[in-house]
Parts: sequence; C-alpha cells; structure tokens
Amino acid sequence: AGLPLKTVLREHGGAVVLAMLLTWLLTAAVVVTLLLMPTLLQGLADAHAARTETAVDVVCDLGERADLPLAVKICVYRVAQEGLTNAWRHGGGKGQKVRLWIASDILRVSVSDSGPGLTGPARRSEPDDTGLGLAGLADRVETLGGHIELRNRPASDGGGAELRMTLDLRGVE
Repeated sequence: AGLPLKTVLREHGGAVVLAMLLTWLLTAAVVVTLLLMPTLLQGLADAHAARTETAVDVVCDLGERADLPLAVKICVYRVAQEGLTNAWRHGGGKGQKVRLWIASDILRVSVSDSGPGLTGPARRSEPDDTGLGLAGLADRVETLGGHIELRNRPASDGGGAELRMTLDLRGVE
C-alpha cells in the first residue's frame, strides 16, 4: 500500500517539498501561457472588483498580435495588479481603468483612476506590504527593456493618478 506520508516526509522531506513546489510553478506557468492577455487582465480586474466592491474598465487592443511572450504577460499582469492596488488604496477605487494596446510593436499599459491623484512625489524605492511595490515593478519592466511612470492625470482627463508602462516588443522573446 505504500509508506505513510509522515515517513515519506521525514525521509525525503526536501525532495517532496521541492517536487510539490515545481508542480505548482509549472501549473501556474502553463495556465499563464495558455490564457490570452485580454483574458488574464479581465480575470484580474474581475477579482479586484469582487474583492474591493469597485468597478474596473478593461480595454485590450493587441493589434495584429494573437498573443505575447510569457515574460511580457507576467510583467503586464504585475503592472496591472500593482496599478489596481494603488488605485484602490490611494484613489478610493474611483474610475479605475486598465488599458493595454500595441501599435508598431510598442506595447503600452495604462492603469488609471479618478481619485485625488498624487499628493507628493512617487516613491519608487519603497516597497509596499507585499515587498514588491513600484521599485520591484520598475526592475521587472526594465529587465525587459521597458519603463514605467507614475503621474497625475490632467484634470481634463478626469484627474487622478496613472501608472504607465511602455515596452518595445522587438527583440523580446
């Protein structure tokens, strides 16, 4: 019938934990790889809306691209996740929007709100509760050759704050 779980863990604990971790990571990578970017962003927005009881508008235009490389998908997802978290925390969740569009191989992501906007300079170097924040996000984006910017939106566009990412897809695998 096999050995009891306690015995297996005692004798092979590290290997079992490593196998479980690898299985989880591979499963997550397969899911992210198989889902198209619009589906991932809409799922993120729906989960955020359900958790915060706020509305999120999502618009995706990949142009002629059917999909994006895995590293870009993960990066875009993290930018949207951080942007929505900040829109809820600092903008009260008012007028939250996530936009992804590609034109001439330039990918752009915008996460914005209609809250009070930035009251001081954005602090890129300080992580949030998760230990990631804008500093970790900027590192992730810059690793792919892109950049992010946190800015106040003009009053004519509804005010609030906007987190923007720009990435040239040429040469990104």
